[in-house]
Amino acid sequence: MPARIVRINPLQAAADIRSGMTDSDLMSKYNLSAAELRIMVGRLLAFGHIQAADVENRICGEQGDSFQIGRQVSPVSTAKKRIVDGAEVLNLVRSGATNTELMRKYQLSPKGLQSLFTKLLGLGLVSQQEWDRRLPELNSMATRENFKLPGAETITLDLIEIVAELELGADRAILKQKYSLTNQEMDQLFAKIIEENLVTRRDLDRLLSRPLRPFQIRNRFSGNVIHEGHARSMADLLERAISQEMDLSEADLRGLDLSRGRFSGARLSAADLSRTILIRADLTGAQLSGAELLSADLFAAILFKANLAGTNLSDANLSMANAAWSFLQGANLSETNLSYANLFGANLSGAHVFETILIGTNLTGAYLEEVNLNLAKGLSFAPNSEA
Repeated sequence: MPARIVRINPLQAAADIRSGMTDSDLMSKYNLSAAELRIMVGRLLAFGHIQAADVENRICGEQGDSFQIGRQVSPVSTAKKRIVDGAEVLNLVRSGATNTELMRKYQLSPKGLQSLFTKLLGLGLVSQQEWDRRLPELNSMATRENFKLPGAETITLDLIEIVAELELGADRAILKQKYSLTNQEMDQLFAKIIEENLVTRRDLDRLLSRPLRPFQIRNRFSGNVIHEGHARSMADLLERAISQEMDLSEADLRGLDLSRGRFSGARLSAADLSRTILIRADLTGAQLSGAELLSADLFAAILFKANLAGTNLSDANLSMANAAWSFLQGANLSETNLSYANLFGANLSGAHVFETILIGTNLTGAYLEEVNLNLAKGLSFAPNSEA
């Protein structure tokens, strides 16, 4: 039997959900089964018509699942569940995020990421082709996820987590103390990490040999120290500060190499990031209003829901960047390269686009009030300016 086609106005459905209509009311109004309602809500979430807070108790895992899409409040179970924003995950997947990058961002194991993709596949939010492409690597990761050191007392270690700790600045002494390992066990651990191709011998030697050095982050205007500490690099210090939710507004970060940095939720309003390299950096939800990003390189960076109001992005490279639902009101995008960037649903009202390169740029649903696209280069279609 062919699949039943149900045509629904997404804006109306989103309004009904936000108004508090129950599942049964929605199924009755739109003539949906429970499974079809689940798919509809999942797609509304994925395309940004509704937010995670709007779908409490609608798209949730079953009892015992390690995580869920959306949010669930259970009066019975006290087990802590990991909450994952489905729309954010989809945007990361579409921007080319690897399995390893997704696991690190959401602190998931390979099996956990498999479970997440199974849910997204069931909701029709990722294709079977995408799932088939990722599954072999995830299966391989799952088989090597835990490593047991031989001995009278079995010690099980998460190799992927240990590699992540090394990249964030942990050294041999720190790992030895944290996991109570002997020198021989440390050698066995590192040999296993290399054997499983999680890092090369050269990269491991580089990670272990990087000395801890003192770094300071200063205010761009006053020169006062905002944050300081010992780290392997300035990027490591910055990641640590952001993970601790420090306010780094007006920070002087000019010319640094912050490629692939994990800066989700960063508070960098009015910071100076001129000529900074942020290739594939994760700036999801970052506060960058009024920041200086002149000639910065943000190739394939993730700016999903980032606040870039009034930011100077003149001559910056944002090609292949994912800036869906970002806030770019009044931003200076003069001569900015936005080739093949995703600006779905972004607010660009009042943005300056003189000679902005828009080849292949996704402006679907973007808000373009007071934006003169005739000044831009490469735009080959008239985007829908309705949010």
